[in-house]
Amino acid sequence: MHGYQFEIDPSARAFTGGVYDEGRRGWLFDLKNNEAARKAFKQGEWNKARIECKGDSIKTFINGVPAADFKDDMTKEGVIALQVHGVGKKTEAIGKEVMWRNIRIQELK
Repeated sequence: MHGYQFEIDPSARAFTGGVYDEGRRGWLFDLKNNEAARKAFKQGEWNKARIECKGDSIKTFINGVPAADFKDDMTKEGVIALQVHGVGKKTEAIGKEVMWRNIRIQELK
């Protein structure tokens, strides 16, 4: 699998809402220069993610706070998927949960 990935990053780095290009180029838009977005994610609570893609424009929001905003036209079509990275040898991740609710997909006109 490769392509655009809206990151959920509960680490101290706090890049939730950043966009990563899985399997190809790496970070397309990290949040190192967006302190407001880095503070918007609430660990252990329900968070609202919004992703807007229209043409080559990609914008993300976390709990209503603008996060990523850039243009990229490498991938014009693909799939929408929900992914949880493998636990692997990270024993601290065993038993953790990720949940989604109220997922809506709307075509932009």
